This record gives sequence, C-alpha cells and structure tokens, in this order.
Amino acid sequence: MRCAECKGKGLCGLPKCPIMQRFYALTNEKPQSEYMGPSPSVFIGSSGYPRVVGGPLLLRESDTPTDWITRGLGMEEIVGIRSRTIRGSQPVKTVLDKAQEVALS
Repeated sequence: MRCAECKGKGLCGLPKCPIMQRFYALTNEKPQSEYMGPSPSVFIGSSGYPRVVGGPLLLRESDTPTDWITRGLGMEEIVGIRSRTIRGSQPVKTVLDKAQEVALS
C-alpha cells in the first residue's frame, strides 16, 4: 500500500487518505478512566512470543465485516470503527481465565 510511503500526503491517488482518516477518527475519542460495553472478541497478540499480551476488544459497533457490507459503509466509516476499537492488554498468563470467561459469555 502506498500510504506508508507518502505518510498521508495524498500521493497514492486515493480520494481520501486512510492514514489521515484514522488520525481524525482517533481525535474524536476522549480518554476515560473506565470503558464499558460489549466485548464480543478477545485479542491475543503475537509480538514477543512466548511472552504475549491479550485482552478483550471493546467495540461500540459491530465487529463483523459482513455487517459493514450490508450496511453499505464506506472506507471512511470502516476506518473510524476500527480506530475506535479499544484493546485491553495484560500478560496472557494473568488474563487467560478472564479471556476464556469473556469468550464464553
């Protein structure tokens, strides 16, 4: 993808730059001390294996790409949804039971 080369300067020829869309989507979110919401997914990282991190993914909207297609969302809306995803992370050994509990709920 050319976006990594031009760093948001619009040289890729796309009508809207995905990098800048993600930046603007992130600026709309206000930091909070606690986040509440459904947790339909669990994230387990791979960086630093075997000491990986994992935790729940908190979403305000659907995390199903087929739902995005049926709703007719454009790239800007999809980038916004993915940018607003909050990922909790702790060492996996300490959250394994909690992650399994979230997955079963």
